[in-house]
Amino acid sequence: MGTARILIYCVSTVFLVSCSRPVAYFTVSEFRQLPAELDFSNSSQNAISYRWYIDNQQVSEEEDMTYLFLHSGRYTVRLEATDGKKTDDLSKELVLAPPDDCIVWMETSKGNMAFRLLEATPIHRNNFLAKVESGYYRNKLFHRVIGGFMIQGGRSQEGIASETIQAEIQANNVHTRGALAAARMPDAMNPQKESSDVEFFIVQGRKMDEEALLNMASEKLLDYTDLQIAAYLQRGGTPQLDMEYTVFGYLIYGDQVIDRIASAKTDINDKPIEDILIQDIKVLN
Repeated sequence: MGTARILIYCVSTVFLVSCSRPVAYFTVSEFRQLPAELDFSNSSQNAISYRWYIDNQQVSEEEDMTYLFLHSGRYTVRLEATDGKKTDDLSKELVLAPPDDCIVWMETSKGNMAFRLLEATPIHRNNFLAKVESGYYRNKLFHRVIGGFMIQGGRSQEGIASETIQAEIQANNVHTRGALAAARMPDAMNPQKESSDVEFFIVQGRKMDEEALLNMASEKLLDYTDLQIAAYLQRGGTPQLDMEYTVFGYLIYGDQVIDRIASAKTDINDKPIEDILIQDIKVLN
């Protein structure tokens, strides 16, 4: 009797194994806006290896996948799941809508960032886009870096003086961490606070306590909104620059890149000892 039971168990096990097949399945995280870094969670069954494809191009062999989409459009994402002998696949179609706002993608030698340009500063937005589309920023340096303050780039490496554009300084646009602002000459030479047409800086800043922030606001006769105060307390920034420079965009992707650049060793002129390049800037659509 014992032997019969063992034989039946073994036969049954062989039958189940031979009938099990890999079943491919995955889910996708919610899409919000470009740049869209989407998580693809694999919940396939009976598989030991995987291949991910986007529009028939293999992009990963990891079990789960994260993929960064930089352009709107229709994409087909396919997962192949295999047990070594048999394969199943599942395809899903993604439709990524164009961004509502003007988004630019900045590639640097320390990582990539994306910024939303402000409609409220059309002179600066249109000037920046014109420089981007002309390829001006390719291989320009971050030539001035001050940790805890900001990172600055865009200067002509050929020594050509920049032009100026009219200031668009607004109380709504404050220098919280990740603010994209135009550099300019000091007040003594530039009482109208006009901006450089090419140089910009990105705020790193420091976190502040509420009392220090409100004291500074009182000294500068600024009336911060509750949202602005919360942003400064949570993310930090450089409120001492408010109403002094034109902020024309805000970081929406790549926060850690600011810290990588800001931590660079610099010389006595705040220039990084090792070149940090703006490799390119592109408009996302």
